[in-house]
Amino acid sequence: MQSTFSFSILSKYRTQLMGIAALGILLCHASGNGVQLPSVLNYIFGLGNFGVDLFLLLSGFSMYHSLRYFPKSESIVCWYNKRFFRLLVPYLILSVPYWAYICILENASITDFLYYVSTAVYWIEHRGAWFIALIIPLYLLSPIFMRICTSQRGVYYVLALIAIICVPELFMTDQSCHTLHNILFVLKRVPFFLLGFIAGRFEEEKIEIKSSWVLLLCVGFAVCYKMLQFFGITIYLLLPILVLGVLLMCIPLISNISLFNRLFVFMGGISLESYLTNIYLGDIFRRGEFDSKLLCYLFVVALGILLSVVTNKLSTRIIKSKYN
Repeated sequence: MQSTFSFSILSKYRTQLMGIAALGILLCHASGNGVQLPSVLNYIFGLGNFGVDLFLLLSGFSMYHSLRYFPKSESIVCWYNKRFFRLLVPYLILSVPYWAYICILENASITDFLYYVSTAVYWIEHRGAWFIALIIPLYLLSPIFMRICTSQRGVYYVLALIAIICVPELFMTDQSCHTLHNILFVLKRVPFFLLGFIAGRFEEEKIEIKSSWVLLLCVGFAVCYKMLQFFGITIYLLLPILVLGVLLMCIPLISNISLFNRLFVFMGGISLESYLTNIYLGDIFRRGEFDSKLLCYLFVVALGILLSVVTNKLSTRIIKSKYN
């Protein structure tokens, strides 16, 4: 382990980290697909849920650099076009046939189909790809986050914004309103997107932190999480920071293992597609009756990876044809 932690690690190992996040999501979705696991494995696989937070951290980090080095001669509308085109092409390739299939099963209308594909269905019914439903407004707000973060006291302003975002989680415990519950479900993940902007600024300014301080900070977050939990208070932000902090410290060592590095790079290249195929295929196959949930989910993962590779190649070709 290196004596100092540099935020450039997010650039150097971005693809590997995306791959780890994608694999984590595949693992944590196992229990949701009916796979019965020993309690220890179930807990370990459950940590894969933090893969979404890692996605958001890396997305915020990427948005910082994308906006920082975007040509000033081009308008912000052009920036939006590029970002959303890269996001929505693979999303639509996978989502249109999936929701069309669901509409046929449910005898739904064209209006329902548009409602599903637009991601509005998440905010009302908690269905579909909630990560996409969240990332769209975050992309829209990114230029504002960028302006805040790059101001003189920008880091403090972003940290204050994160603190404000955490407040509703403490007081809004009534789950009777489904829409409010769905908003709070994604709101508690937004701080990781904002932390990505801070990490982007720290990398630009070449700020480094002693590894011992990073580990001490992770331990501090763990202690705070447990202490607050003892008093019946849960702040979601604290536990993922502990896990992700340790992961970022260890990623150079893990990536030195050739087999792991190749796996992470491969999954990092299809991270968005594998997330979508896992959700959609998982939902389709959960509707059937299978003797072995484990074999069924392994098939979902294998088929999902295959479809992800095909979708990635197709969407890459479409994107390159537009911007190259």
